[in-house]
Amino acid sequence: MEKDLIIKYLEKEIRFHDCLIIPGLGGFIGSYESAYFDQAQGKYFPPSKALIFNTNLQNNDGLLANFIKDGEGISYVSALTIIENTVAVWQKSFEEGQRIEIGDFGYIYKTRLGHIQFYQNKAINLYPGSFGLTAVTATGAKITEVITPKEKVVEFPVSKAIVTEKQIPVKESITEKEVPVINLSTAEKIEEELPETSEEKIIEHPATRRFRIPRKYVIAASFIPFMFYSWWIPAKTDFLKTGKIQVSDFNPFVTPSTAQYAPRRTFLTDHKEEDFTPVEEHLKMLSPGTKTFSYQFDEDCYIPVKLEGDSPLLENSSENEVEPVVNKNPEVIEDKVDETPVQPVSKGSYHIIAGCFGEKGNADNLVASIKAKGYDAQILDQHKGLYRVSASGFATKSAALESRSKMKNDGISGWILKY
Repeated sequence: MEKDLIIKYLEKEIRFHDCLIIPGLGGFIGSYESAYFDQAQGKYFPPSKALIFNTNLQNNDGLLANFIKDGEGISYVSALTIIENTVAVWQKSFEEGQRIEIGDFGYIYKTRLGHIQFYQNKAINLYPGSFGLTAVTATGAKITEVITPKEKVVEFPVSKAIVTEKQIPVKESITEKEVPVINLSTAEKIEEELPETSEEKIIEHPATRRFRIPRKYVIAASFIPFMFYSWWIPAKTDFLKTGKIQVSDFNPFVTPSTAQYAPRRTFLTDHKEEDFTPVEEHLKMLSPGTKTFSYQFDEDCYIPVKLEGDSPLLENSSENEVEPVVNKNPEVIEDKVDETPVQPVSKGSYHIIAGCFGEKGNADNLVASIKAKGYDAQILDQHKGLYRVSASGFATKSAALESRSKMKNDGISGWILKY
């Protein structure tokens, strides 16, 4: 029968495998149990294998089907068909309240709650290493008490020498010396006087001693930082000028970088007085009747000048020196400086703004000084006529806050801008 065929290979192969699965029903799992002593029976039992049945092992691992295929000489598909038919018969038997005997080592049954359980017959040892070993009965050992006779001890009296010494009175004339008398007695026991023990000295454990600093020294030490910074802040920082103080100002070991600024370039600052051409030289070259002319300030700059009133220059410019009337507020044509456009920066980033300048040259100087300290500084943009200098840019605000604290130690201060 197919039922007996599966039981045959289960009983044979379960001894040599720790896991054997019946597809669609469950799997047997074996574990090693060491030898033990049963005190109630008074026997020693050899090592064995304990089996449990797990219904969660439903997938076919092919092990049982291969055993049937090789043993019966059939195909693998036929072996799987035999297993499926046998499991269907067993499930029907469980519904009828029957149990399935798995050879001699136990049986499978279904509880009232619908759980499939396995009961193992402990009388059958499935462990291959214990083949031929049986339980051994432990016999009690008799303990014989050996009594050895005690040796007889004979005590002999010991004589004691008692020395008595008489005090000799002091006399002016002694003719004979008195000799001390020693009496010997054998009837008395020897008595030994123990020397008096001196009082024990109590030594204090060194761990119990505590060194305490006097309170006045602690108070005096706390005033040292206060006195130092009361001198340091007014003398070494710009707190009195700006009214602002930074964390880096409290570090006496960091030298703050002094900002260097270039003056704003204008037309008048770029030219000296000796570079100007006198007005009289231009008037001498004018033709009579000229009302307006362009005053050449330098090679690239011309100032329009209007002559007001009757000028003697119209009649004879060579004889009379004409004093031209010059407009007090001439229109100054400044040189246009080619400025490098600011590189665009991606939105959604956070920047540490180290300064804002109206002159691009000052912004470039600050960028160079920050880059010299190892930071990726750049001119962020031009906002409301001011060039904003970014010491470094970050993707998150937390990274910007962390970097700003490090920059303060290098003497770089700034505020965070979400761009």
